[in-house]
Amino acid sequence: MLRRLVLFIGLVVFGVGCASSSHQPKRWLSPNWPNFSMQVNDSDTLATNKLSDQNSPEDTSVRLSFNFQNASLARVLKIIAEEYGVNFTTQGTIEGKVTVVVRNATLPEALAAVLSQTPYDYVLKKESFQILAPGERITRIYQLKFANAVNVANMLDGLSETAIIRPNERTNQLVIDDFCSNIRRFEQILARLDVKVPEILIEAEMIEISTQDKRHLGTQLGFDWQKGSHTISVSSPFTFDPAKVLINYGTLQSFQFRSLIEALNEKTDARLLSSPRIVTVNSQKASILVGEKVPYVRRSTETSAGGVLQEVEFVDVGIKLEVTPQVNLEDNTILIEVHSEVSEVLDKLVQGVPRIATQEAQTQVVVRNGETVVIGGLMRDNRRREEQSIPFLNKIFLFKWLFKGQTNENNRRELMVFITPHILNSQNLKAIKATREQMRQRVQSGRD
Repeated sequence: MLRRLVLFIGLVVFGVGCASSSHQPKRWLSPNWPNFSMQVNDSDTLATNKLSDQNSPEDTSVRLSFNFQNASLARVLKIIAEEYGVNFTTQGTIEGKVTVVVRNATLPEALAAVLSQTPYDYVLKKESFQILAPGERITRIYQLKFANAVNVANMLDGLSETAIIRPNERTNQLVIDDFCSNIRRFEQILARLDVKVPEILIEAEMIEISTQDKRHLGTQLGFDWQKGSHTISVSSPFTFDPAKVLINYGTLQSFQFRSLIEALNEKTDARLLSSPRIVTVNSQKASILVGEKVPYVRRSTETSAGGVLQEVEFVDVGIKLEVTPQVNLEDNTILIEVHSEVSEVLDKLVQGVPRIATQEAQTQVVVRNGETVVIGGLMRDNRRREEQSIPFLNKIFLFKWLFKGQTNENNRRELMVFITPHILNSQNLKAIKATREQMRQRVQSGRD
């Protein structure tokens, strides 16, 4: 009876211990503890139990943690191979010691962390990895996500005299063959080059007002505008003085821009010429043309058969805008280089070559994300000729000069260009579209 009681108590204690330990993370110790330790949770234990079979070195579902303190590199690599369930090979003796902590890492991540302190490198194969000595050559293929393979190959050319670099333009891959130590340098450079380039939405509003209306607003664009029971003060950090300068520019914050657009709409005969939007990447030029391409004959050649061959060229005439943004993500500012041009055909000279009047402005401005750059002082002359005459009498040669009147009207109007850059991301894209649609409707209301 006593034996049965002791046996029953022992079974109860053993069952409680097993139940409590099933919920605790397990720690596996190597013989030379504390040089190596690996701790896994319950979910990791299931994955580790499957490592008795051969696993793929590129399998990202197996993640382990290691803590090596002044451990032999050869033994560290052996332990890593055993725990991930793969083989490893080498052609010589592996020397050196490492101290590294790796958490929740895949096999490539663990090897990269361990070998980063050594001159060795590795190559992943089907069911194993190979350790390469510093004097061995290695060929790596890199899939570039954002950078152009041809451009990157040109930048890397000349960094190593022993490297062979070949870009694959079709797949945007880069093939590099070199010694292990140089390959590691190339990987560090590629990590800095192959990054996502910021995208910038360029929004432009081209509004035309008469010079008389601008004087009513004030030559400094500083005025109070009544909106219901509230008075909104609009003041810009720049002045318009047409008598002294031809082109003026400045910046407006978002609320100032909205107030100015509504004031122009209500207090002047403003006309929205165009409201283009274009997306470009960092440091790439975005071009907008609102106008036409005027053809002219550049050269005429007479053939032996008596025919004439004409070489025709086209000239951009109208409103041309070129914007090149450069983003500084540290302080969320944008350096934009703006080139604006207003041109019109005056008349035609010999052989139909046009004479074109052009006004240009080029500047660089630093603005914050969402601020507006204003460019003014671009003048356009709208000439109009009207004739008044008495019907029937204007057909008679002797009387048409007596009963005919002619008036010439020259209306000088100023073009104001508003440029608003936005750094695109998934969060502000919807808000940008909604805000700009409201501005477009306000400016166009009553003008159609």
